[in-house]
Amino acid sequence: MKKQLKRIGLLQLLALGYTSQVLAGGVSLPDIQQNLPRPALPDPRPILQVPAETPAPEKKQKKSSLKIVVKEFKFSGNKQFSDEVLAAQLAHLTGHEIGMRELNEAVGTVRNYYRQRGYMLTQVYLPTQDLQKTTEAEAVVELSILEGTLGEVKAEAGQGLDQDYFQSLSEYGLNKGDVLNERNLVRNIMVMNGLPGIQVTSQLNPGEAVGSSDVAVAVEPRTPRVTGFVSANTYGNRYTNHETLGFGVAVNNLRGRGDQLAVVGKTSRDEGQRSISGLYFTPVGSAGTIMNLAYSYVDYKLGGDFKQFDASGDAHYFYGSLEHPLLRETKKGVAFKVGGNYKILDDDVDAFSINNRRDISSLELGLVGDWINDIGSVAYQWSFVVTGGNVSYKDGAAKANDKNQLDTQGSFIKWNWTSSRTQVFENGVNWIVRADYQGAGNNLDIAERFGIGAINRWRQFSEIPSQADQGWMVGTDVRRTFVSSAADVTPYIQSVTPFAFYDAGRGKLNHDPIGSSNYVRSNMVGIGTDIQFPGQWILTTTYTQQKRDLDGAASNTEYQLWGQLRKNF
Repeated sequence: MKKQLKRIGLLQLLALGYTSQVLAGGVSLPDIQQNLPRPALPDPRPILQVPAETPAPEKKQKKSSLKIVVKEFKFSGNKQFSDEVLAAQLAHLTGHEIGMRELNEAVGTVRNYYRQRGYMLTQVYLPTQDLQKTTEAEAVVELSILEGTLGEVKAEAGQGLDQDYFQSLSEYGLNKGDVLNERNLVRNIMVMNGLPGIQVTSQLNPGEAVGSSDVAVAVEPRTPRVTGFVSANTYGNRYTNHETLGFGVAVNNLRGRGDQLAVVGKTSRDEGQRSISGLYFTPVGSAGTIMNLAYSYVDYKLGGDFKQFDASGDAHYFYGSLEHPLLRETKKGVAFKVGGNYKILDDDVDAFSINNRRDISSLELGLVGDWINDIGSVAYQWSFVVTGGNVSYKDGAAKANDKNQLDTQGSFIKWNWTSSRTQVFENGVNWIVRADYQGAGNNLDIAERFGIGAINRWRQFSEIPSQADQGWMVGTDVRRTFVSSAADVTPYIQSVTPFAFYDAGRGKLNHDPIGSSNYVRSNMVGIGTDIQFPGQWILTTTYTQQKRDLDGAASNTEYQLWGQLRKNF
């Protein structure tokens, strides 16, 4: 009897493995969004348009013979930095004989000190003072500083957008009379530009008060009201059929706030696996906090080698999160994330009258961030999330079987690190390097495990996936797009993008294994092309070789040709 229970338990794990291709690690919000056509990035331009300084016309003057020994520089109008801090920047000019050239250098040094720290409108000048009468014992030079201040902030929202809401986002944390700093201005603009439905530009204009500037913020829709896609591909697996039809629809600016409602679905041949996912993404409040709400439903029935067991199942997945920006600048950002998951999993093996129903609830806390270099050619993204939760079995036999084997029920904890580096070269080559890791504090339910060589946020297909309690995956992609010209002999092809990739990973199947065979290794290499046709049709073909080494089993290598035809709208 015990042997039969173990056999049934193994079958349950195998059956769950294919459900977990959708649910492993949770339905990631980017996974839903990445299937939707996104707008092309606009040409690079400053996030904040600052009026260029117009130098005063040069006047022909007699060469100054002024020579003084500066005992001290004093400052007026400075509030952001103390006299001592500013004087330290001019230490090389203090105590030496200098002329007008060095005095102008002092003005530029102090001005640059301010601007390098984000005070881009600060002006520094020499006020009227009789330097001719100074002596070496009393040569004190005054520099006046006009720290640019904020006047009015005015947002202009385009058609269909919420004018009052974007006014509140633009003004967040700013008060009339505040000293203007790139950080406090750019933060709000960058937060708004992170919303999928809008794009934002801004302009500084002279204000009414001396030294003040008004901020004009223009908010326009980034995309059409409705975008989406339909697709046909071979991205399914051998047990639920490779041939798959998919669709996705996004409604942008549903509330006129840069929000997005998205629905993505797919079904494989003979309904071997069906899924539908929905996501609502919206800002809440005026501080730039983002709320994500998601739901996903999956059902499946196994064929192939498992058809004789009449195995099937379904799953419901609920997710909600809040993401609040802690730091948001032009080139870098960090946000705090808190979220909750609730999963209802039901796997049936009719051949053994087994019903494996369990609920999983969890809470996640983490940080997400990004950084881009000065010229915009290299971008980094990362996240660290800790998840704690509970697995509750609803069927007595399944609960007893789990207790006698891996004992995944009850509380669990895991932590995930994701990171990527994207570089665009001058010749158009796009290179991505990435690394993901999951650790665990105990044995995990298969729906919480980490995919080794499995479908993930990078790959939509896998022939021999594995799930592990803890492990790592690294990979790299290289691609380049060649755009067709009118002189080409292929007028029906707009662009061709060849690409190549390599993935490698290793995982510990169970945190606390039953036996000694407990590790899996996977390597996958692939080459392919994306061909874009008029009318937003895209044909993708990929050839892969995937090798899996599982402790206690022979090495397995699969060669597969994958294809997808997709129409964006």
